[in-house]
Amino acid sequence: GFVDCNRVASDGCETDVSNDRLNCGACGLRCGASDLCIAGRCVTPACNDYLWITTPPSPVSTRPGATLRIEFTAPGCPASQPFEVRVRACCVSGDCVTGYAGGNDPDARCGDTGTSAFTGTRIDLPFSSAFPLGWYRLSVRPVGLDRYAAPFIRVQMR
Repeated sequence: GFVDCNRVASDGCETDVSNDRLNCGACGLRCGASDLCIAGRCVTPACNDYLWITTPPSPVSTRPGATLRIEFTAPGCPASQPFEVRVRACCVSGDCVTGYAGGNDPDARCGDTGTSAFTGTRIDLPFSSAFPLGWYRLSVRPVGLDRYAAPFIRVQMR
């Protein structure tokens, strides 16, 4: 909830102590440098718990032969952690794989086109001119973990 941490009730400057790293759970309780404040508790994230794709915004358009830069944050992951990006074809060449057009549960409705492994929190991913026009879904995960991070990026190649 919100608490008056600056002790000036008239200014309306209250702090949400449920997610503020400088006032986590109560005023003045600081989380460690690599911790997050979640539900009023300082938590050291495990690799992939809070993986977040920051660039590009979704959805994005590209063209055959172009390169798409993907950047993400990965708190809790060591600098040497290898990652993989997964590209799935969801609606290409006018044929939507089991009807996917941006609706519910795209994981169950997209066909795999492959993965690329890399180290770091940025990858320049080439979109081959052999890829058909249509919608693709990109997601990232640390190598060795069984789930991909949210959110995914919707990419339209046209």
